[in-house]
Amino acid sequence: MQPGYNTTETSTSLWVAALTAPKSTGKSRGRVKKSEIISHPEFEEAAMYTDDQFWADILRRCARKKFPRGFSYSDGQLKYRANEIAVVLPDDPSARALTAICFFQENGKLYSRRDQENRRLKEEEADIARLASASSSWKCISYSKNRRSDYVSDYVERKYRHLPKAIRDELYTQIEVGFDTKFITKDHINFENGQILHIDGLDANENGIIFTRPIPERTLSPVIRQEEPKREIHRHLDGWLKYLDNYSKYIQNSAKATYTTIHTSDSGYYSGAASKSNPEAGPALGE
Repeated sequence: MQPGYNTTETSTSLWVAALTAPKSTGKSRGRVKKSEIISHPEFEEAAMYTDDQFWADILRRCARKKFPRGFSYSDGQLKYRANEIAVVLPDDPSARALTAICFFQENGKLYSRRDQENRRLKEEEADIARLASASSSWKCISYSKNRRSDYVSDYVERKYRHLPKAIRDELYTQIEVGFDTKFITKDHINFENGQILHIDGLDANENGIIFTRPIPERTLSPVIRQEEPKREIHRHLDGWLKYLDNYSKYIQNSAKATYTTIHTSDSGYYSGAASKSNPEAGPALGE
């Protein structure tokens, strides 16, 4: 005991405090707030299996009969009154929490901030995947012969890598020819996730290339020939040569009709044409 410690004064103070303390009635001791009464403990238990505070609070309120607007619960079934849809909650508390949350989301459009962020990210991923799929669809790829060839090469090397290189090269060539001749079209291509999975019409094994579809006979379209109009041919040179030939014949004929003779006489030589008008001319040389 410490010096100066008065035990009598301390005991008296305790007794005074006990006598002056307010007395609690039985009514106040047994009163519990209505909001704290747990009517559905299965929801209280389920609230422990979600780390999203938004949904933990909703499940705890459901345990106290405070369901979101439009929802009700009875006999293990969670109901949505607007469309009379109900779901039976599982016995497992973790599955029960997930089922209840999904039911609230799908029917009541209730989402926490985390849910909204997750939805936004999923929508962005879906948009990106859709754009990637559209740009990588076979229809888009087939427009570019270089891109098409790359995918065909990948298909051959991936699916037929166990075959000799000579057969793989021949198969690649035949596929390219098939595209060019329309033997292979987009309808014969099984294209998924950015890869050619199958090409209908051509296959290969250790023995070589196999055509799995009959090769259609190609018919050539008739060629319509247009007759060119006959061009007028000017034969000036032929006409001139013909004229010269006729003129030459004319000269020759004229020479036969009139010819030159040489006569001798006492007075000397003289020339003249032998004709009836000149009887003295005498016969021509060589006669």
